[in-house]
Amino acid sequence: FFQAEDGIRDYKVTGVQTCALPIYIVTKKMTWLDEIPTHSQKLYASQAGQDGILRYIFDMIGRTNRVYVEFGFNVPDYFPDCGANTGYLRVHEGWTGVCFDTENENPSIGLWKERITAENVVDIFTQYNIPKDVDYVSIDIDSIDLWVFKALISSGTYRPRVISVEFNTHFELGESWSVINDPTICWKNNDWVHGASLSALHQVGAAYGYTLVACEFTLDAFFIRSDLLDVHPPDLESFRTYCNVQWANEPTPERRNLMRPFVLEKESL
Repeated sequence: FFQAEDGIRDYKVTGVQTCALPIYIVTKKMTWLDEIPTHSQKLYASQAGQDGILRYIFDMIGRTNRVYVEFGFNVPDYFPDCGANTGYLRVHEGWTGVCFDTENENPSIGLWKERITAENVVDIFTQYNIPKDVDYVSIDIDSIDLWVFKALISSGTYRPRVISVEFNTHFELGESWSVINDPTICWKNNDWVHGASLSALHQVGAAYGYTLVACEFTLDAFFIRSDLLDVHPPDLESFRTYCNVQWANEPTPERRNLMRPFVLEKESL
């Protein structure tokens, strides 16, 4: 047996010498990105393991301005198990930032009452003096998540280093679906009409320079700005187990019509 570097970064070529011709097996090398799922752990406030995933990601890519933005805060303050993705970063690592919610406001923690849309997200970032390369943005608004994600990263103005977006687990890997771009839509009756499928979010992220690196089961997809990575990303197929997870109620026919196939328009690139 022998191993040879073939000039292809992040791949290993293993050869087996036989009596005839050598047989070569090409396998992807394990990188730190493949280890992200093992760091999923609730450390303070997140719904599940987002705290641990974020700590590990920033341990690997470094922290710069230590500023966060979170959409869809849902509670009036930070406390253990409050569900906020930014709680650990703020309380245990001393980060600062702003959070937005349609119902709650608490200036003492930087929580402001705003309705975020694809049309206003860039203006709101500017209004609140968010750094152009803010370390982390969390998007979880149970509706037009994909459209806000796309508007932010395609703006040419803001390039967050890490972004998490809640995804809709109802769809198979490869199925690209999203709620239509209507900010009046909200999640109702615990049905599956909300947000966007993982493949739709992956399509948008890849088009605008963001790499899908991890998922928290039934909750969030994590993207890192691609220029920050010097290793090969996980294979898309590795995310299949996070898709087609059926837990929500069946929507009414009227509600079903709010969810449509999503194709990224060429003119938007």
